[in-house]
Amino acid sequence: MELKQLLGILMKKPKTLVLSLILGLSLGLILFYLPKPYYAEGTLIVTRKIQPLFASDAFNYEGYYSQQVSMNYTNTVLALIESVDVKNMALQKLAMSTDDRTFSQFGKAVNAKKQGSQLVTVTVKSPTAEGAVKTWDAVVGSVLEVVSASNEYGDSNIVISKISSPPLVHQGFIFLWQYVVAGGLLGLIVSSLLISIKEYLWQK
Repeated sequence: MELKQLLGILMKKPKTLVLSLILGLSLGLILFYLPKPYYAEGTLIVTRKIQPLFASDAFNYEGYYSQQVSMNYTNTVLALIESVDVKNMALQKLAMSTDDRTFSQFGKAVNAKKQGSQLVTVTVKSPTAEGAVKTWDAVVGSVLEVVSASNEYGDSNIVISKISSPPLVHQGFIFLWQYVVAGGLLGLIVSSLLISIKEYLWQK
């Protein structure tokens, strides 16, 4: 079916298109007034302490080595946040089930992103502000515990610090017009698709 034919068919169904547009706009309004999730967001910085002997000069080999170690270890921190082990520890701290469904939902709610050579931003989504903060604390706390335990047998000079505590909490927000436009377009697209399929099958 050519585009010209399709447009001709749609123009013959103005009432259907208008009704679909109204339904789409209504859906957009409904979605706008539904409760929005909360996000807790905070950043971790990875550093390595310089030995006291070299602390007065951070631009020597020791300073350069510490910076390189910190940059490389940042990837480890990122992997830890996304690991099954840390998720399991965090869920236990929150007294939540550790079944497959909970793991899947928890994984979608927690997001970690490398923002710089030594920075990792952790973002947690939750239906409530309190839940977002508790989950963020549980995830970050679990990571810090793992790092602290590994430092006993590895490089004890590596330090993971929260840039700010508690994390920043904000509610998800999208402008009303975005919901309305998206709903209206969705209504038109769905109705156009259904009309086209119906016409195609009728011609067959």
